[in-house]
Amino acid sequence: MYYLKRTKQLLFLLLLSIFLVSCNHNDKKPASKLISAENLLYNNLDQLTQVIIHDVFSPPVSSRIYAYTNLAVYEVIRHSKTGYPSLAEKLNGFPPMPQPFGNVKYNYSLASTKAFFTVAKKVTFSKDTLQNYEDLVYSNFKERLSPAEYDSSLAFGDRVGNAILERTKVDNYKQTRGMPKELGSEDAGKWRPTPPDYLDASEPYWSQILPLALDSNTKIECPKPPAFDTNRNSLFFKNVLEVYNIGRNLTDSERTIAKYWDDNPFVTEHAGHLMYGNKKITPVGHWIGITTIACKMKKVDAVEAAQTFVLASVAMYDVIITCWAEKFRSRVIRPITVINESV
Repeated sequence: MYYLKRTKQLLFLLLLSIFLVSCNHNDKKPASKLISAENLLYNNLDQLTQVIIHDVFSPPVSSRIYAYTNLAVYEVIRHSKTGYPSLAEKLNGFPPMPQPFGNVKYNYSLASTKAFFTVAKKVTFSKDTLQNYEDLVYSNFKERLSPAEYDSSLAFGDRVGNAILERTKVDNYKQTRGMPKELGSEDAGKWRPTPPDYLDASEPYWSQILPLALDSNTKIECPKPPAFDTNRNSLFFKNVLEVYNIGRNLTDSERTIAKYWDDNPFVTEHAGHLMYGNKKITPVGHWIGITTIACKMKKVDAVEAAQTFVLASVAMYDVIITCWAEKFRSRVIRPITVINESV
């Protein structure tokens, strides 16, 4: 009985030793075996979107966040595939982008992630949330890369990220933070705060932000809105009535569509005496999500996906500058104000 017990103990120790030796096996596995570069890119963007929702950034500010972070990713990861030139050098206000050293080995998936978070943590508020996720990503890479490749990748990503951040210092964003609030006007036909919260206007000075691709915020001009007129036969009032009638007779399908596109980042809900805030994705984040779906459906690689996100982000950044410029040029009264007062 003793020998049987002793044999079992020795067998257990032998199996334990084999297990420990296998756990300490130090072969470096390619980082791509852990997670594909494309999926890492999608995961990083999703983390950023959650922070933007949590921090309640407005649509214009969120467009700025996505544009700079996505450009940082592309300017790094493009080096992993031939035929993809710098986009920053074609845009307004960027310094020359750092280049990889020819005799150094890089993991561009790790380096682009570092560039992404170097920028993201400077243009958002909830840095701790991003830091926890970032540390987890880095630890997984560190287990699979040589120390030299790991360090060089982080250093290159940080250099590109900081180069991208130089542009954030000259885009007029900081200057617009201290400008007076826009409270509207009591003039006929002009915008004024609407119920139930009567909030001041969102980003009234966004037209002063430096565009990325456009020469100015007047490069694309909208048609002039119909002249304000409370006569029920006027074009203006017919448009108001169209909004009113559609809103009163929505089908279930139309309600679903409206909710899908309802991207107000912060809505105050009122239920009797109860009032609470509801945070949602911004229109820019919504389109970033749609871009992600398109990239996955097309099964594009990480470089193609990064380029697609940059092009989408730059377009939204400049379009919002143009849109906001027109909003505060025309300052048209909202339909809900006219409906409440005249319908």
